[in-house]
Amino acid sequence: MTQTEPTAKLLKAAQMYVDRGWSVVPVNSGGAYEKGPHYNLVWTGHYIIGQNSKKKPSWKTFQTRQPTAQELQRWFAHTDNAAVALVTGAISGVVVLDFDGEVGRQTLEKLGLEPHVRTGSGGFHVYVRHPGWRVSTTSQDNNEKLRTLYPGMDIRADGGMAVLPPSHNSKGPYKQLRSFNDLCELEEMCPELLEACGMLSKPEVVQAQPREKDTSPAALESNAASLLHNAVRLVRSGQGRNNMGHWLARKLKESGLASDKALRVMEQYTSEVMALTGRGVYSLQEARCSLDSTYSYVPRM
Repeated sequence: MTQTEPTAKLLKAAQMYVDRGWSVVPVNSGGAYEKGPHYNLVWTGHYIIGQNSKKKPSWKTFQTRQPTAQELQRWFAHTDNAAVALVTGAISGVVVLDFDGEVGRQTLEKLGLEPHVRTGSGGFHVYVRHPGWRVSTTSQDNNEKLRTLYPGMDIRADGGMAVLPPSHNSKGPYKQLRSFNDLCELEEMCPELLEACGMLSKPEVVQAQPREKDTSPAALESNAASLLHNAVRLVRSGQGRNNMGHWLARKLKESGLASDKALRVMEQYTSEVMALTGRGVYSLQEARCSLDSTYSYVPRM
């Protein structure tokens, strides 16, 4: 099958975008799933199994790596109903501000931003340099603050994508209006907009406070029962009885269980192991030795 002029042009553009360091994927140019992942992704092994065991195209891989030349060839060489889309976010170093409809156009004008792309529906995309930390893809539908401050604007960032020229959709072509070498720099944009987009400053990482260990009698006994269950289960799966006996004794000590109560757990362990294997290889005397050596051991400072 020979390439048509549109598909050849799309393939060339896709390779050009990859050469500049961006990640791209094929999306549908029309139909019920317009702008959704194109089925050609399945041809290169990128899919998930959906309902009725059907393969559904998946582009998750390309949020962390660029496609190869072979993958691009498979996706775009002989397909008339595909568009090429930028995988936005850290992988491509780009955040796209998507202004849609008349209200979006008015917001764009108020912000004084020069768009990079005119979309098929007549909207505009502004390409901003990624700040270096995760920026969430957000739409007007699920962000009230964004809807109030910047009506008609969505954010295509990590986990998102934006259709690129020279693609078409059902409403028209995507046209480049400004060089992609001229990304909007964070320093050039108003702080209020950057804050709304999550690009003003790197979010602080809140360290989770370790939970205080529950040393109540009930908690210790519950933990001991769980350790006993795991030890017996591992013996059943082929682990050595002696090794698991030593392991159980050590874990009982680490949990804070008193030695007299730990002895009763070890007695239960020997009983269950003997019933399981039918052999008294790990005797009660050996269990007591394991427990005594573990509870009497003091680590060197």
